[in-house]
Amino acid sequence: RRQMSHLRVAQVLEAQPNVPAAVLADHFEQAGEAQKAFHYWFQAAQHARQLYSNAEANAAYQRGEQVIDKYSTAISDEDIYPMYMLWGSLAFDMANASLAARIFDNLMKTGLARGSKLLIAAAHLGYTTVNDLLDQAEEGMRHLDEAAVFLGELNRPEMDALWAYRLGGFL
Repeated sequence: RRQMSHLRVAQVLEAQPNVPAAVLADHFEQAGEAQKAFHYWFQAAQHARQLYSNAEANAAYQRGEQVIDKYSTAISDEDIYPMYMLWGSLAFDMANASLAARIFDNLMKTGLARGSKLLIAAAHLGYTTVNDLLDQAEEGMRHLDEAAVFLGELNRPEMDALWAYRLGGFL
């Protein structure tokens, strides 16, 4: 009954202009609508980043991660990948190596649990941001080698470009 109430509220609010994404995400999450909740948490994080509100963005990404953890199979690898990469980019911009490491540890855990080459490769590329922040070129090169194992199969030009960029930074 409570879930249905949240769903009705979310649907009414969704039809209104200028409703904050975090409000929609919370109602959809409470309603058990994983895909919509995840979508709106991701949107809320991106909006917060545009406003340079790093704490709000981080909190929204964390809520998106909670949706992934709770409703794992409802969220696709294609949706998980950009969330973690952009969240990791936020951690890098904040020069927060411990946050970046936690983000990419969780991405790796998710990728391994799903057997997802996309998420595993992304996690290895993400770890290179941690290695960059900590001046660990050798470890960064190891992660690039690990990512390369999967990149040839994925046909993801944006990941290939990130790989090349990170390689240049470690050489």
